[in-house]
Amino acid sequence: MPNNVTSGYAQKDNNGLIIWSTFTTQYQQGTGWYLVHKVTCVCDNNCGLRMYSRDKTPLVYTEEFTFSTSGTTQITFTYETIPVKYRVYVNNVLSIDTGFQGLVSYQAQLDNYLANLGLPSEPIINNAPTSHIINVLSSDVIKVEVYSSHAPYSQYYYIVGCIGDIDCVMSPWSDWSAWMDNGDGTQSRTRTRTVIRAAEGSGTPCGQTTETDTIDSNVDCVLSDWSTWSDYVDNGDGTETRTRTRTVITPPSGTGADCGPLFETETRSRAVDCVVSSWSAWSSWTDNGNGTEGRTRTRTVITPPSSGGASCGPLSETETRDIQLCEVSAWSDWSAWYTDPLDSENICRDRTRTIVTPPSENAPACPELTETECIKGRVGPLTVNVDTTVDSIELSNLFLGNIYIDLAEAAPNPITITPVDTVFSDPEYIFRAFRVMFDTTVPESTYTVVITDNLLNTIYLAVLATSSFDQTFVLGVGIDTVNISFIPS
Repeated sequence: MPNNVTSGYAQKDNNGLIIWSTFTTQYQQGTGWYLVHKVTCVCDNNCGLRMYSRDKTPLVYTEEFTFSTSGTTQITFTYETIPVKYRVYVNNVLSIDTGFQGLVSYQAQLDNYLANLGLPSEPIINNAPTSHIINVLSSDVIKVEVYSSHAPYSQYYYIVGCIGDIDCVMSPWSDWSAWMDNGDGTQSRTRTRTVIRAAEGSGTPCGQTTETDTIDSNVDCVLSDWSTWSDYVDNGDGTETRTRTRTVITPPSGTGADCGPLFETETRSRAVDCVVSSWSAWSSWTDNGNGTEGRTRTRTVITPPSSGGASCGPLSETETRDIQLCEVSAWSDWSAWYTDPLDSENICRDRTRTIVTPPSENAPACPELTETECIKGRVGPLTVNVDTTVDSIELSNLFLGNIYIDLAEAAPNPITITPVDTVFSDPEYIFRAFRVMFDTTVPESTYTVVITDNLLNTIYLAVLATSSFDQTFVLGVGIDTVNISFIPS
């Protein structure tokens, strides 16, 4: 399981394993070099790594390895000519220090190398390969430091591998061979597989590489049950076909019975499903005569079904509901009186009601929702002219209509008043009440009160027989001015 990837060039050994180039980033001369990735090996009982030095600086080369499971690992150091020293750390704790190893003839170069580094001389140990076994736990980190005395630094390498139980790895089985007659009333066939990697340690051993199957020669064919029929497929000629299949479980041999057909078809005229039009619009609601009403909609057949096609379904639909009578609210209050815009001699008032529940289609129509009442009459301001210029007439507490006038103040003349709210009505007319009330100190029967209107009608004419006057009049159509005068008797 690789990580810490960098690019580099490497070769394959005779077993097809990659021999990783430790530091080479340039293409190497010779055959078998491949552009690969330098990795940190995570040991899972399947990893092995051979590291070669290439173009290394003279001081030190460091490589780290981590392990995914606990186990035992082996580090083997191999060199040829130059002095090389190895140090191995487990979790940054020094566990192996080999000293410099190589040919003794290189002692002078090593002494000079160490002197330049300010280090004491060390003897070169014979260059026999060394191997070290290290027990590691999961996630332990092994760091290898390689010291070399001088260029070209290409004569040493080391191998890091795992010692553990490795299961056998085998190829898949080949296809069965053809049946061969054994000449003894039996037939045989074989299949094979190969060992890709042999087992190591107590790993699962490899199984057999050849398997043979033998049957009697005179065997009847044994077939599976028929499959279910497929869906029908349109043949494009007005027919459609479906199929079913079965398989050979045991093939016949010798004089055994033949297998028979493995494929069956059925053909029929192509099924045509019914095609209908869209539904029409709903008809108007029709009274059923029993307190209900109904409506219908229809559709027609465009293509009738054939050869087992889907049926058409209903061609008409009906909906029925109860007939709903109109329900209205109570009348509102009457509106204020207003002058009829079509006839100024009329005054009118209105009242309304609303539909609470609308009627269904065959119910009677709702009653009128607005009611208007108009009669002859007058609504509006009234101008009153009071003759207050007669010196001997002393009036007080003067009421005209619903207006009180204090004669101690400068009373306007004429006086415009709004008719009182009291309404007198008869079969034809409606009038506003007009009240005239006043007190006087003049002797009785010395003046006559005359009240006329703008139509030159005399509304009132009588001698003022008492000191108090209180009369209410109703005004006819077209009256907008009233004149009150006092004439000496």
